[in-house]
Amino acid sequence: MPCILQLSDGNAKGNCPVAMKKYSLGFTVHPRDWNEKSSRVSKSNPMFEEYNNIIENAEEKASQIISCGKLARNDHIWNFMGLWEWTQEEISNSLKGRLYLEANRTKPHPLDKETLTKVDTISISKEGEKKFLMVWGKYQEHQTTEREFNTARRLPNVLKVVSKFCKKYEIPLTFSNMNEDFIYKFKNYLLNEHHNYQTGKKGVSNSTVHDFRKTLSAFLKFATKKKYNTYSEYLKWTEVTKKPKTDLQFLNEDQLVELKDFALRPGSSYDITRDLFLFSAYSGLRYIDMKQWIPTNVRNGVIKLRAEKSRKDCIIPLNFVTEEILAKYNGLLPKQANTKVNENIKEILKLMDYDKILVNRTISHGVKDIVTVLPLSKAITIHSARRSAINLFLTKGLSIGEIREITGNSIRSLEVYLKTQEEEIKKAMNKIDFKKSVLKIA
Repeated sequence: MPCILQLSDGNAKGNCPVAMKKYSLGFTVHPRDWNEKSSRVSKSNPMFEEYNNIIENAEEKASQIISCGKLARNDHIWNFMGLWEWTQEEISNSLKGRLYLEANRTKPHPLDKETLTKVDTISISKEGEKKFLMVWGKYQEHQTTEREFNTARRLPNVLKVVSKFCKKYEIPLTFSNMNEDFIYKFKNYLLNEHHNYQTGKKGVSNSTVHDFRKTLSAFLKFATKKKYNTYSEYLKWTEVTKKPKTDLQFLNEDQLVELKDFALRPGSSYDITRDLFLFSAYSGLRYIDMKQWIPTNVRNGVIKLRAEKSRKDCIIPLNFVTEEILAKYNGLLPKQANTKVNENIKEILKLMDYDKILVNRTISHGVKDIVTVLPLSKAITIHSARRSAINLFLTKGLSIGEIREITGNSIRSLEVYLKTQEEEIKKAMNKIDFKKSVLKIA
């Protein structure tokens, strides 16, 4: 059963919904991006791969539903949209059960049409929730084996929070409910009702809301790719939550040099922390990539490895700082727990009197920006070293494209790290030769 473009239901932009029978698949495309012959979205649409994947899943599910309808001799198969959540066997058994009730009804049945519909809805919801949780388990397993472990470790908590929200508002946790209405309600719940364990109050930051949305979207994308999910409204969720601007702090070049020259006992825990921080600050590597460091990552004076988080190749020429640190540890990097690194770097900077340098930290909550003032020493973490590296590369004249090759980041994700220093802005403005003119007043 081919999908069609509903030209009569086009919106103001000229986009029309793609549908099967009378049921929309949850997305719209412009007629110029639709291939009527193949019933597919053309390559001219930037989302053509994802949309066509949804269409293929819908066609496969439709063939199952039609097959089950024939087995159960039910001509009204398309009246039950919930069947999209069921397996072929469940659809067949359900339809056969309805036919049995109708065939053996000699007098008015105590279950009227409204009650039967309610029973069907409850059954569909339970099966849908069972399927959702089963696929979540597969996604958890996939993330554990294919992605960085810390990413997979967050999934159980995300599921716990989502399940608590669904229970409170009596929303079945099914693929069919992953729509715009769901994400707006979930966003409001997180901002105003979810308990924040860091502050002890209700409500989390916009950044946390964005992370929850991003995790859910990644799961639904996985489920769609594996043909467990046929609903596509989650593709619109990016408009609901956007990653807020961040003002995480970093160390500039002078501060990095001061840190490098600061007297610490050789071989101490603080000394190891400093070496890891400086290696990250002068290479742009994440903590996880330094943790998994092996000597063969260096070839002909260049660091070549695949970043654990982004799965992208990084090409980083060695410099005098990174060479010195690797020589100190015979080509290896020292091991130290992430929490210990973060704890130590704050103490080191405090010893350097960086607790006297005050900086702003902004946390977005709903439409409000909450600004707090804290010492620079408390604002710095091992992740700040990577930000220091990117800003250092920028001040040395490297282009965004070159930084992308070094860090393995996409240009879009690099925007999070771009924070030009105030002094650099002043220098840049001083280079501009503004033409002088005489203002004549009439």
